[in-house]
Amino acid sequence: MAAFDRRVRAGALPAVLGIQEWSYAFDFEANDCWILDSDYERELSDDDVWSIGADGGGNYVVVLAGGRVEVWFHEEEVIEADTQFDNLDVFLWTVVRYHAVRAGVLDLAEVEPDLRSLGQPGLLAPDIGLLATLA
Repeated sequence: MAAFDRRVRAGALPAVLGIQEWSYAFDFEANDCWILDSDYERELSDDDVWSIGADGGGNYVVVLAGGRVEVWFHEEEVIEADTQFDNLDVFLWTVVRYHAVRAGVLDLAEVEPDLRSLGQPGLLAPDIGLLATLA
C-alpha cells in the first residue's frame, strides 16, 4: 500500500483507475459521511478504510484494514456487499483489464476465463460485478 500511495501522490498511475484528488484518501469523517459495513450494523471509521478512487457515480473504492478492496456506496453510506476483491493486487490486475476491454484494446472473450478464474465477487456478482457491466 505504501508503494501504491507513493505512485499515486507522484501522479504515476493512469487516470482510468478513477483516482482523483477529491477521491484519493477521502476523509469520510470530515465530510460527515458514515461508513457502515455490508451488514448495515457495524460502523467503520476512517482508520478502517482507505479510499483509493471513485467510480464516477459518487461511490468510492476503498481498501479495508484487512487488505480487501470494496466499494463504499454513497447513497446508503455502506460497504456494498458483493463488491470485494481479495487485495489491492487482484483489484488492480482486474481493473486494468476491465478498462482495456472497454477501450477495445483487449477482447473480452480472451480475458474472461482468466477473470472468472479469480472468483472475485466484485467481478462476478450479477448486476453489479465488473463482468456484468461489460455484457
